[in-house]
This record gives sequence, C-alpha cells and structure tokens, in this order.
Amino acid sequence: MSVVREVVVIPTGDEIKEGVVLDTNSLAILELILNQWPGCRFIRAVPPPDNCKAIQSEIKRWGRHSGIMFLTGGAGGGKVYNSELTEDCTHKAVIELIPDAETIEIFGSNGHLFAKIVVGKFKEKIIVSLPGPNIEAVAGAKAAIKAIIEGKDYKGIAIRVGQAICKQYPFKSLKNFGSSPKQLFRN
Repeated sequence: MSVVREVVVIPTGDEIKEGVVLDTNSLAILELILNQWPGCRFIRAVPPPDNCKAIQSEIKRWGRHSGIMFLTGGAGGGKVYNSELTEDCTHKAVIELIPDAETIEIFGSNGHLFAKIVVGKFKEKIIVSLPGPNIEAVAGAKAAIKAIIEGKDYKGIAIRVGQAICKQYPFKSLKNFGSSPKQLFRN
C-alpha cells in the first residue's frame, strides 16, 4: 500500500470517553500518518462506550473506505487480574467482526500483564488494534505503518506490532495465538 488516503483512529475506553484520561494516542498517530502520507484524510472518531457492540458499530461506520483503522485501548486483560476493572473488549469486538484476523498475545512481567493485538481487514480497511498506554500505541502504530508500506501480510503486521511493543519493556515472550510460541528476550 504505497499511498493511504484515509486513516481512522478509534480511541476506546470509558476513561477516554468521560475525559478521565487524556487521549494522547490519536495525536501521536496523526503525526506518524501525516509524516508518511501528508495528503491523507485523518479521522479521530468519538470514543465509543466500552462494550463490544458499540466498538463494532464504530468499526462498521468507518470501515467503508480503503485505508487503515487503528483502535487504541481495550487490548489487555485487566479484568482477569483485577475484578474492579472494566473488561477489555476491543480485541473481542474486532475478532467477532473479522474471525480470520491475525492475533498476537503479549505477556509481560512489568505490570502490563497481557495484551492481544489483532490485525485484519474489514471491508476496505486494514484494522490494527493497539494497547492504550501511549508508549505501546505509538511503537505499535509505527511498526504497523512500516509493515504495511513493506507489503507485509496481516500476520507479518501483527508480529511487527507485537515485537515493537515488546521492545518497550523487558517482556519475556511474544506468543502467536493459535500456534507455537516465539520467545523474545530483552536484556
């Protein structure tokens, strides 16, 4: 994909929607996109409520035209570790819409215990889900953009995103969901 004409970012999470947490990811991704494709149309969607149906509705709304869609946040498994947290459902929403999407699971030992990266195509859009923490979202978006430019398939994009996120922390492994694990060690 040499020229991208439209990029949509959908920030997720009730904390973003309610203004409790500032959405810094959309602006950072905007900068990456405009540096690569200066004439690109950039859309930052209004954050949907934190549930699968609302997130799917936004994906359907913005998936009609060719381009790239980044979803930020809701990629972790926070509720598994703390019952008071909202269930992270962005990755579930994407997988329900794109059952053959490629997924990568990241397990870390630094407090960011789990993230599921999902990459696939919905109608005319390449969909990439990213974790919410800014350092991870930006690293993942950079890697996705580079992999897309290089013509990587969805699995290749997902692996590149996972590797970029892992490089931000001393994670112990990157695991291909549904196949044998690939170990990554960072000293």
